[in-house]
Formats: sequence, structure tokens, C-alpha cells
Amino acid sequence: AMVTRACCFRGAQGSISPKPVKSSDREDKVHFRTALIVGAGAGLSAALARRLEHGDLGALRAGRYRVILGVDLARALHVRPGQSVVLIAPEGIATPAGLMPRMRRFRVAGIFDSGMYQYDRGLALINLSDAARLFALPPGRVTGLRMRFTDPWRAGPEVRHIAYTLGGAGYYVSDWTDHL
Repeated sequence: AMVTRACCFRGAQGSISPKPVKSSDREDKVHFRTALIVGAGAGLSAALARRLEHGDLGALRAGRYRVILGVDLARALHVRPGQSVVLIAPEGIATPAGLMPRMRRFRVAGIFDSGMYQYDRGLALINLSDAARLFALPPGRVTGLRMRFTDPWRAGPEVRHIAYTLGGAGYYVSDWTDHL
């Protein structure tokens, strides 16, 4: 099977809040949602364009700190395009006062509807470079690679072969059949 499309991404499970988070806020008063925050390359964004309900994919430019949310996630946060949300990375920053979460305000640039609840309720897409800054990743480092093959039934053996070719150990691979 041949790879017809590939794009790299940076992603991690994180939290999203529709308002700034202060240390004085009690946890039960702050409105959080967990989501997979993914810094998307151009290939992933192009595939998303067909599912965009509101907004503009062109707004996901480096340094602009824009986010595209799934329709159900946006509804749960009570936000619309143009409004701000705070994205919170899973690892914090060590300070003399203790561990502080790594946070950044992003403006909602769009809302997508994939038709799949798991994505619409739990996915936030940002620019690849903005993700590196949010997650404190070194330049050029990605956390994943998404590929499309000419024959989807060969995806499993092919991704395992690619991981082996890259060095094997330390690579987690999965294909669409792992998510059924």
C-alpha cells in the first residue's frame, strides 16, 4: 500500500476553560473541559476544511494563537468564533511558589462538525508552532504522524513497518482498526 497523504502533529490531552484561570478560583467554580489539543500541520487542516461550520482555517497561522473547536466542545464551553478560551497544557512550570500550569489564551477561529461525537466533543486544533510553544517542545519535534494509505486494509502492517524502519523502540503505532 502506498501513502497518499501524511502530516505531522503535536498533541496532548489538556484542559480548556472559557475564562482566565486564577489561583484564587475554587475548582468547582471554574468551568473546564478536557480535550485532545492538537497542533495540526497543513495536511490535517486541509482534510478538516470540508467539516468547518464557522470560521477560517487560514487563521491558524503561527503566533496568532487561534483554535478551532469541535461543535460539541464549543457548545459545552458556551463559546463562539471570536471569543477567547484558555488552553492548559498537561505539564506545568516549576516555580518557587510550586507547580504552575502552562496556560495560553487562544481566540476561537472556527468550529467544525465531523459528525463523530468523540471528535466534536474532545478535539481542539491549533497551529503546529503554537502547539510547540504551549507544550514546551523543542523546535522540529512532533508527537505524531498521520498517514493515509491507498489500501486501508494494509494500514496496520504498513505503520508497523514504518515504525520498525525508524528504529522500532519508543514508537507507539496504531491504525484505524485499533479504534473500532
